[in-house]
Amino acid sequence: MSHFERLLDRLPALGKTPIIGILRRCPPDRVVEVAGTANESGLPTIEITFDSEAPASQIRRTIEAFPEMTVGAGTVVEPQQAEEAIQAGASFVVSPVVSLDVLSVCLQADVPYLPGAATPTEIWNAYRSGATAVKVFPARELGGPAYVAALRSPFEGIPLVVTGGVEIDDLAAYLAAGAAAVGLGGTLFPKALIADRQLSAISDLVSRAVDNSTHSTGDR
Repeated sequence: MSHFERLLDRLPALGKTPIIGILRRCPPDRVVEVAGTANESGLPTIEITFDSEAPASQIRRTIEAFPEMTVGAGTVVEPQQAEEAIQAGASFVVSPVVSLDVLSVCLQADVPYLPGAATPTEIWNAYRSGATAVKVFPARELGGPAYVAALRSPFEGIPLVVTGGVEIDDLAAYLAAGAAAVGLGGTLFPKALIADRQLSAISDLVSRAVDNSTHSTGDR
């Protein structure tokens, strides 16, 4: 089973569109409409970060509004946060670091965990500990697509999800380099557009990202 198939087995929505849309600190009264816009524009997977206001409530309301979407929790660094996210219905949990306490909660609940790692040793240890996939973060500062390509040879069996400074126009390069999926935040959901409820502009960005993600997926 390839590294992409390992991730797809747990999060099948990424098979259609290998993008995780990251909603960070989205105002609670806007999250459902923004998620709906993403969904209608072809993006079925989003992550609501735990440094947002009432994140568990945001996750729950988004799932209730769009049960067909795959909604996860991001920036989870404490086991209690993981428990709250899972109770709210999160389909996956993402951290900026490797937290064995968070991993334990996710393993007990059989919920995919994607911890953040930067070095080869961190990536290997995270996956060997039970992570579903490993988030390469911060991808741009680590070397971009070239760094991901360098990791693929020794870590062919480890699904890598890249986040951190990724732009829409970078998607094809990261996927061609061997990323199983890519996380996009502010470049996909600019705060100014959310504040002004410019849903059409957000839809255009999402549609462009989805289109770019189909241009080159390498040998995932």
